[in-house]
Amino acid sequence: MIMRCKTLISILVPTLCEREDEIKRLLKSLSDQTVNQFEIVFVTQSNHAILKSIIDSYRHLDIVHVELDRKGLSYARNQGLIQCKGEIILLSDDDCWYKNDAVEKLDMSLKLIRIYSLYLQE
Repeated sequence: MIMRCKTLISILVPTLCEREDEIKRLLKSLSDQTVNQFEIVFVTQSNHAILKSIIDSYRHLDIVHVELDRKGLSYARNQGLIQCKGEIILLSDDDCWYKNDAVEKLDMSLKLIRIYSLYLQE
């Protein structure tokens, strides 16, 4: 059963698109999540067409693709941050993958932090 998170989470992935198999594995792991209230923001610094062909297979996911001609991890992340809509931003590498309940657990942890925070304010 797919659930919705209360918080939109942005997953920011800067990439040179030199690891196609790893990017596919990352997208597969995100496609299999138990919650679906997240977006993926890819920032390509080269090989833009490679990522376009990969993400075509994952149209059911909310994917934003930012194309840059300038290289540099910090620059790519900063440009990606501008595009992120989420309240929480998860910085990921293109060779990471996640257990199918990773986003759900993150969302539940955020709920607990908010509840605890409200409790402490009383």
